Amino acid sequence: DVYKRQVSTQSTWEFYEIGTFFNMSEVHFRDHLGKKGLKRRQKRAQIIESHDIDIPDGDLELGRKIYHSSCTGCHNLDSDGGLGPSLKTVYGRRVASRKGYGIYSRAMGGNRFYWTRENLFKFLENPEEFIPETGMFFDGISDPFERASVIEYLMYLKEYT
Repeated sequence: DVYKRQVSTQSTWEFYEIGTFFNMSEVHFRDHLGKKGLKRRQKRAQIIESHDIDIPDGDLELGRKIYHSSCTGCHNLDSDGGLGPSLKTVYGRRVASRKGYGIYSRAMGGNRFYWTRENLFKFLENPEEFIPETGMFFDGISDPFERASVIEYLMYLKEYT
């Protein structure tokens, strides 16, 4: 498994790989995504980055273990067939916007924010407090490092699976 963390600047995206560092210019992304795709990616990155707070960096492997022991009972990674939607692409997505999953609670569907690190961090601590009547049967994760680890895993899933 290769884990890359994306950090955007004005014209360069920097990727950190296990023991490696390299840059990709905006021109490369434009060729790969097209102008429209590049603009969408930049806009989403601005939304996500503008809401980030200083939360601890998590451990990807610990996040994977916590996710598979606590979340997979309701959130299948490969389909929306569980009690909840797939969380494979949840990071950076608008809340209650998973196409193909139409069973969101009224409380969840009535929100229009994005799943940023900050929002995921608060939500995973106490889902019922963050979104009252969310319909999730989950008490939350009290340990900040464990929450950050789950978020690292969700970020990994979004970008590399």
